[in-house]
Amino acid sequence: MQTPQRLVPRWMRAASLAFAVAIFPIGFAQAHEQCGARKKEAGSSTSVEEYRRAEVEIRNAVESGKVSREDAEKRLIEMRKAIGSEKSEARDSSISVEEYRRAEVEIREAVESGEVCSAAAEKRLIEMRKMIRSEK
Repeated sequence: MQTPQRLVPRWMRAASLAFAVAIFPIGFAQAHEQCGARKKEAGSSTSVEEYRRAEVEIRNAVESGKVSREDAEKRLIEMRKAIGSEKSEARDSSISVEEYRRAEVEIREAVESGEVCSAAAEKRLIEMRKMIRSEK
C-alpha cells in the first residue's frame, strides 16, 4: 500500500520559483562585479586617456567647489606618477643584445641537455628578441 504524499501547494511552488528567479540575477551580477574588480587590480595602471578624462572631471569638481584645489592636485600627481612608473617598468623589461646572446647560449645548452624542450626554448627566445632595446 502506498503512503499518501503531501502535495506542496501550487502557490508555494510558484513563490519558490519567483524567489529563485529574482535572486539568481543578483548573484550573477555580484560575481561579475568581483571578476571585474580582479581584472582592474591586475591591470591597475593608469593610461594617458584615463588620466585626461579624470583630469577634466577633477577640474570640473574643483570649479563647482566639490573638491579643493590641493586634493585635486594631489590626485593628479598620483596619477602622473602611476603613468610614469608604468613607462619605467616597460623600459626596465628591455634587454641588451649581449644579454640576449648570453641567454641564447644558455637556453641552447639546456635544450641539448634535455632540461627544456625546443618549442619552449624557441618561444622564450622570440619573447626575448622582442625585449631587445636598441643600443645608442
